[in-house]
Amino acid sequence: MPYVGNEPTSNFVSVTKDLFSGDGSTVAFTLSKASTTNGVAVFVENVRQEPTIAYAVSGTTLTFTAAPVTSSGNNIYVLHHNAPASTANHPAAQSLTAVNGTFTGNIDVDGTTDLDGLTSSTDVKLLKGDSSAISQYFQNSSTGSSATNGVQVALGSGEDFQIWNYSNTDFTLATNNTERFKVKNDGDVIIASSTGIGGVTPTNLLTVSAGVNSYVSRFNNTVGSGNVFMHLWRMTTAPDDTTSMFLVCDDGDGTTSRMKINSEGDILTHDGSAVASLSDERIKQDITDANSQWDDIKAIKVRNFKRKDDVRQYGDKAKVQLGVIAQEIEKTSPKLVKENPPDVGDILSSDEFGTLEDDTDSPIYYEDGDTIPNGKKVGDVKGYNKKVKEQKTTVKSVIYSILYMKAIKALQEAMTRIETLEAKVKALEDA
Repeated sequence: MPYVGNEPTSNFVSVTKDLFSGDGSTVAFTLSKASTTNGVAVFVENVRQEPTIAYAVSGTTLTFTAAPVTSSGNNIYVLHHNAPASTANHPAAQSLTAVNGTFTGNIDVDGTTDLDGLTSSTDVKLLKGDSSAISQYFQNSSTGSSATNGVQVALGSGEDFQIWNYSNTDFTLATNNTERFKVKNDGDVIIASSTGIGGVTPTNLLTVSAGVNSYVSRFNNTVGSGNVFMHLWRMTTAPDDTTSMFLVCDDGDGTTSRMKINSEGDILTHDGSAVASLSDERIKQDITDANSQWDDIKAIKVRNFKRKDDVRQYGDKAKVQLGVIAQEIEKTSPKLVKENPPDVGDILSSDEFGTLEDDTDSPIYYEDGDTIPNGKKVGDVKGYNKKVKEQKTTVKSVIYSILYMKAIKALQEAMTRIETLEAKVKALEDA
């Protein structure tokens, strides 16, 4: 009778038969292949034996409960029940249904494949994109840009790794069943961590981009040869005015600003006290009157000048400032001068401070109004900001808070001298 249907070439093979001769004393015989008690049919003198009662099979050993009778020929034969051959190939273009399975090699999936039953409420799909998209997706039942729910993880045609949440919900990362990081559906980022973001010594921790304008907050970031815990940096713009802010500290419901640092560098406070230091007598000791500051203050030269970084930005319109020169102050009051590592602006003002290199972590983007080369568009990278490559020397700064105290002491001395002269003049007038 011919086989009905598609016949697999290696799925059905001949039944294996083992032959043995009994000698009246041997109970164990070796089979040609491993099996089980119910996996073989055993015949003695053409009489089929009952499994587990007359015999048992373990691996390739057939053991009888009583030795078969003596025979001059093969009076024992064993038929192996064949399972489907392990080399059988599933016919092409036909559905395969199985309860479960184990795969020891790679699984290639082409097209759109549904994997039901991963959770009680989701239908996850694996989609293999074409060579131009090179995309891999783990996605809910909605697909493509028109999807309204589910999550899509994609590796784009470039090197971008993208996570899309199509539903109007937050995206949350958690460890040990505790929320650690959340991107809310309105774009706010919430971090819950006792150690901050990025480990012990992270750099470029948080970058927030609004269009082509980028704002960077750096923690434990190296600047020159030193270290700064927090660095607020407006990368692509320099408004240098009183309306744009680096930092705003609000109280209550956000309607009262207690302190501001504007982009011009001014520090503005709610009660007018720009700098306040603890000065309680109970936290001080060895209190004595200060020495005369008359000569030190008298030796100070007050200068007009322009900062070179202002000139780079504004040219002739750079504002004229009033102040002192650290090297001149150092001659009479060296303790008023401190040394600081140079930043990028300092080195641009004088190469005596060190050298610079491109900061590839801080790109500069093309914006509307720029002259954009062919093949480029707004938002593409056109260059990089600079960072300190080598520090040659330090930048001198003046401790103005102590200078002000010296000036107050000198003013008090001047007032005493004036009052003495007034007393002498009055005495002469009354004489």
